[in-house]
Amino acid sequence: MKKLIVLISTIAVGIVFLAGCSSVPDGKPAMPTTGADKLNYKNEGAHFESPFEYWYVTGHLDTDEGRLYFATHFHRVGSVYMQTRNAYNSLRLPDGSYDYRSVGDGFIQTLTGNKLKEKMERYPDMKIYKEIHDKLVNNESEHFTYVPEEDRPMYRNKLFIRMNKNSIERATDTTYLYNLKLDTWAGLLDLKMEAVSEPVRLFQDNIVHVGGGSLIWYAKPWLDVKGTFDRNGKQQQVSGEAWMTHMWGTPDPRAMYSQEFIMLRLNNGGAFLLINLYDKDKKLANTKFVYQKPDGTLETGMKVTTEPVDTWKSKATFETYNTGWKTSGDFTGTVKALYPDSEIMLDYGVGAFWLGPCRFEGKMGASLFSPEITGEGFCRVVGTEDKPGDSIVEKIKKKKTEETKSK
Repeated sequence: MKKLIVLISTIAVGIVFLAGCSSVPDGKPAMPTTGADKLNYKNEGAHFESPFEYWYVTGHLDTDEGRLYFATHFHRVGSVYMQTRNAYNSLRLPDGSYDYRSVGDGFIQTLTGNKLKEKMERYPDMKIYKEIHDKLVNNESEHFTYVPEEDRPMYRNKLFIRMNKNSIERATDTTYLYNLKLDTWAGLLDLKMEAVSEPVRLFQDNIVHVGGGSLIWYAKPWLDVKGTFDRNGKQQQVSGEAWMTHMWGTPDPRAMYSQEFIMLRLNNGGAFLLINLYDKDKKLANTKFVYQKPDGTLETGMKVTTEPVDTWKSKATFETYNTGWKTSGDFTGTVKALYPDSEIMLDYGVGAFWLGPCRFEGKMGASLFSPEITGEGFCRVVGTEDKPGDSIVEKIKKKKTEETKSK
C-alpha cells in the first residue's frame, strides 16, 4: 500500500512539474471596446501646451521577399507658438539591408548643422562630417530633408500629422483605424492600421513621474496592418503587425538623460512595456512596467528589472547602445535585438538614437514551474552622446566652461 501511495505521489509531482514547465498557450488579444471614446480621440492629437511630445509606430510586414521591419517617429518640442517639429523613419528589408530618413523644419536643420560642426571640431581627421555638413546646408543631404511650413501640418483635436510625404492620421472617431504613409529610403509604404486590443492608457490616474515633471502616455500594442509597398516602380501588397505609442508632458530632462523602452507583443495575446530612464550619472532615475493581459486589462503591480548583456557601438556617432538585456522579476528571460545596427539619426553622425526589432524568450515568473513565454516587438534606446537633457544654451555654457578649464 505504501509503495502504491509513493507511486501515486511521484506521478502527481511529475504531472505538476510537466504542467509547470509548459508554455503559455498562443492567443489573441481581446477586441477593443472603447473605439468611440471621444477623450482618447482628442488626446491622440497634439498637445501644443506641452513642451515635449512624440508619436511612434514600429512593426513588421510580410512581403513577397520575406519579412521587413519599419519604424517611424514624429516629434515636436516647445509650447504654443515657439515650437519645432521633425520626423524619422527607418526600414529593414528582408535581405537585411537597412537605412533611415529624417525630415524637419529650419530650426532642426540648423541644429543638425551645428551638431555636425561640433563633430568636425572634435574629430578634425574625419572629413566625412564636413562632407555631410556641406550637403546639409545645400539641401543635398541623403538622409535629411528640410520641410517648409506648409508641408508640416499638425492638428490638436485629432491625430493628423504630415511631414512632407510622411503622415499619420486617425481615420475615424468610432474605431481605432489609422492611415500611415512613410517615404522610406527603399520606397513608399502606404498602410492602414487597426487596433485589435484595448489601448494601454495612462493619462488619467497613472501618470509616469519623471524627476521634477511628468510623462503622460498611451500605447496600442496590437495593430493589424495592411497596405502596399511601392519599390522601384513595382507595387506589392503587405500585411503584418505594429505597435503605436504617444507620449507628452513636462519631464525633467535631468532624469531622462538616457532611456530604454522595451515594447513587446506576447505569444499569449498579451503585451508588456518597460521604460527605464537614467540620469546623467547613468543611475536609474525612474522605471515603469505595465503588463496588458490577453483580455485587455492592465496589471500595473508587476515588477521587472533589467541587466544589460549585449551592446553595439556605432561607427557614425561612437555611441554604445545596450541591445540585449537579462530580465528578472515577474518576467524572467532575455531580450535581444534582431539587428544590432538599427541606429537612426538626424543626419550621419548626429542626433542619434537606437530603434530596432527585438525578441523576448523566458518565463512568466521566476519559479521552476513558471510557464514559458515569448514575445516580439521593438526596443528604443537613447544614449548620452547628444545628451537630450541639455538645451542649446546649456551646451554653449558647458563648452565655454570646458574651454576656460583647458586654458
